[in-house]
Amino acid sequence: MVMDGLSLDIDELNSQAEQESLMPAELVSCEYRETRPYTDDNGVSTTRQVWQLEWDRLDQDTSNANGEKFLYRSSHNIPSTGQMRRSTLKKQVDCFAKVRLTGKNPEDFLGAKHWIREVLENAGTRFEKAWWKSEAIYIEGQSFEDAIGGLSGTLDTLNAPISTIVDKEDEPEVDQSVYTLLINTVNGKTVRAALTALRNEEDIPEEMVNSFQSGTLQDELIEQGFMKEVEGKFVKVEIE
Repeated sequence: MVMDGLSLDIDELNSQAEQESLMPAELVSCEYRETRPYTDDNGVSTTRQVWQLEWDRLDQDTSNANGEKFLYRSSHNIPSTGQMRRSTLKKQVDCFAKVRLTGKNPEDFLGAKHWIREVLENAGTRFEKAWWKSEAIYIEGQSFEDAIGGLSGTLDTLNAPISTIVDKEDEPEVDQSVYTLLINTVNGKTVRAALTALRNEEDIPEEMVNSFQSGTLQDELIEQGFMKEVEGKFVKVEIE
């Protein structure tokens, strides 16, 4: 049996998968919620608090025949003490911060229009979890490639560590050599030693040190391949 309209061409399948996993969307619901009761491994019925976000896709109408919208949802458990660093809740806040969106409460993020990508945590395990990560600010008529500025793996492509959304005209210029100085300063050091060294380096702005301390700038430098973490120490990656 052949299904009409279904192609098994690898390029077409990859294109469809890309469209499903990356999209422009608006954050239309963002709040703390209590989950429905569930039974844990010990047979105890309980609930948990989550931070739930719902995205409305902007490039397609996802309404059904009744006019109800299909929304793309991320739900993050409120982490227990000592679990914040690796929680998906922190990862969600981190990706918001990278596109210069910050806030203290869920409602502070409402109305954001971003390019979002599906991310899978703990794939293949009983704890597998999917959520939607903000990759770039969405501007109508702009492609994803334009939105991310054509990242090419050079220090010049790093965004300045600014904590709030600003107009492009008002964006302060940042000497990109500061990033090189920062990477050289933390090279070979543990997190604690790196922070001490950064605070003692007068040529590194305080906001960059704070961004590094929060983990946001650490993750950005690692993701873009400028350094890596080996046995608890930061290691500079030589770019050819």
